[in-house]
Amino acid sequence: MTTPSGYIAEPKLRLAKMIAASAAFRTLVSAADADAALASIHYDALPEPADEETGEYTLAELQNYRPCAIVADERMNGWRAERVAEQVFRPSGMVVFEIFTDAASSHEGQPTADAIGTFMNTLGEILEDILEVQGVEPYLAIKSVQKADGPFWGDPDAAPTEGVWIGAQFLVEWGP
Repeated sequence: MTTPSGYIAEPKLRLAKMIAASAAFRTLVSAADADAALASIHYDALPEPADEETGEYTLAELQNYRPCAIVADERMNGWRAERVAEQVFRPSGMVVFEIFTDAASSHEGQPTADAIGTFMNTLGEILEDILEVQGVEPYLAIKSVQKADGPFWGDPDAAPTEGVWIGAQFLVEWGP
């Protein structure tokens, strides 16, 4: 996995550090500290599946990755720089993050209502933690956060190969 660096990619790294610093996220991923929690945060996508021939993840691989977060650029508005003086530009943009976790299943291969409620409560705690440190070095200066999707979960028919999981997606607008 390539660690984001440089002018365009740095916001992903800053947001990942914010997520990893969250006590609620560290509890979710059973990490002792923020450095350990970073191992559960992926940039742009999960690592490639072990089976290069089929390109498919095994159930064990997916369950090993979850719970996790994925941090990525927002495709349309991920980065921009606005001129604020003759030779001075101020960058801003959007970063997307998703959080996924395994879930207790109902008889239909869908998450239980309790699993969904617990997940949403945990997300709220993670967001509170992120917003509490925003704008403080080495973290991202956040202008707004929006829940873009979720909670969502996998197709019940795919539960035997993907497991039962819950996810949510957030858009983070950053900049001065």
